[in-house]
Amino acid sequence: MADSDGHKGFSTVDIIVKDNGPGMAPDVLANAFDPFFTTKSHSGGIGLGLSLSLSIVERHGGTILVESTQGKGATFTVRLPVPGGAHEP
Repeated sequence: MADSDGHKGFSTVDIIVKDNGPGMAPDVLANAFDPFFTTKSHSGGIGLGLSLSLSIVERHGGTILVESTQGKGATFTVRLPVPGGAHEP
């Protein structure tokens, strides 16, 4: 995973999005959340989507995790704390 959850002991909710696309090479995965990093400049991408998404999620106390293997797609997990969630034992 490209990030850690940081929510140990708290309730969270996960939103998982998977695809069966080409996946990401390790160098792309390492930079995926960097502002203005894009592999789609030919189609008009400016590289702000994942960066802005992560910023919004982090402002809500969450994180985004990503797993990807070239040729096998990617899995993004948006992990958010549950408001008023109780500590888990």
